[in-house]
Amino acid sequence: MMRARFAIAPWRRMTAFGPRVPLGPILRTLALILIAVFVAVEAFLLLGGYRVLVDEERVRIGQHRVIEGWGDLADRKQASLVCSYFTGLRVEPHVFDFSRNGMLGRDDCPLILAD
Repeated sequence: MMRARFAIAPWRRMTAFGPRVPLGPILRTLALILIAVFVAVEAFLLLGGYRVLVDEERVRIGQHRVIEGWGDLADRKQASLVCSYFTGLRVEPHVFDFSRNGMLGRDDCPLILAD
């Protein structure tokens, strides 16, 4: 009686996406790439003095909203735009004058703000 000498049948070595590869090295490489991108973005924010927009809020005239470092925004004569930016360490607010057409103030917060 003769036995087949194949450890795994040849059609089982292939998948629909190509040859079967262990996931360990692929996941390790993907994790290292993600960590490297995270470190690069943090270094860009911390060392470059840039901020990335996290949240945006419009404050109407007379609406009470107290922002640390800016005071109560109800005292202003124009609507305000409160933008929250991530600096690499924490989230800090920044206040702009609001204008629908963008002529006397901003109509939206800049995505990236440089110091």
